[in-house]
Amino acid sequence: MNKLRVTIALLLITLCITTAVAQFLNFNQSQDFKVKTYNTQLSHGDMTYKISVDFPISGPRPLIDSIRTHVFDELFTYESFSGEDDTSMTYKLPPLGTDLTPLLEKAGRKFFQDNLEVYSDVPEYTIRNSYQQEIKFIAVTSNYVSFKFNGYYYGGGAHGLPWEFGLSFNCSNGKVITWEDLFTPNGLKILNPMIEYYLRAQYFADEEEGDVDFWCKQSELVDYANFPVLTSKGLTVHFSAYSIGPYAIGMPTCTIPYNVIAEFMTPFGKKLTHQK
Repeated sequence: MNKLRVTIALLLITLCITTAVAQFLNFNQSQDFKVKTYNTQLSHGDMTYKISVDFPISGPRPLIDSIRTHVFDELFTYESFSGEDDTSMTYKLPPLGTDLTPLLEKAGRKFFQDNLEVYSDVPEYTIRNSYQQEIKFIAVTSNYVSFKFNGYYYGGGAHGLPWEFGLSFNCSNGKVITWEDLFTPNGLKILNPMIEYYLRAQYFADEEEGDVDFWCKQSELVDYANFPVLTSKGLTVHFSAYSIGPYAIGMPTCTIPYNVIAEFMTPFGKKLTHQK
């Protein structure tokens, strides 16, 4: 009887330990991964600077440190529009939990200062330059976390420069997920006509057949696409302005359901996207 009780006790302990380890390894990202949203909006005359960013504040450190680094670097890239390196805008990644508001406001003031200096020789010129950016947390599972980046810079002329892309991060090590991670070499070839099909069906749905011609070949679409983005609805493919066509077509994007492409994925890609 005592042996039976000991055996049952050992089984229960083993079960509890196994469950605890499994919960730790899965990390239940949907509950433990958290972000804080920062909104900063400044103006100076006719110039504007507007930022909205979801910044990780909790989660496994390899993951959130990688995301924070990519997000932080993207927040402070506008200085490159001046054509010069600006060491005063080179910030180190702040400690976890640091309030980003002072840094974002400093960046906004620097943006105004740079433009005022550039146009100082023509004081009668009305500066309408603007910088807008949104970095949004869009998906999380036990295997990946995804963010979407979009923005717009206007420095004069007929129109400004928009951008839109996404990044998905491997929860186990924080690395950005690439096309090669998800698809076999042959799978990438097969993916190209799928991308064109879904682009025309989703993004160019209102266009007549043949009205839209891409600048690249159908077999090269993956090469011109941004990083793949994993979401609950499927694989999302983003193209930047001018990447596959004129400015007038905007920034084409489409989402391909996982069940359509699962057979062309690597074993790692299937695992990431929860496909059998």
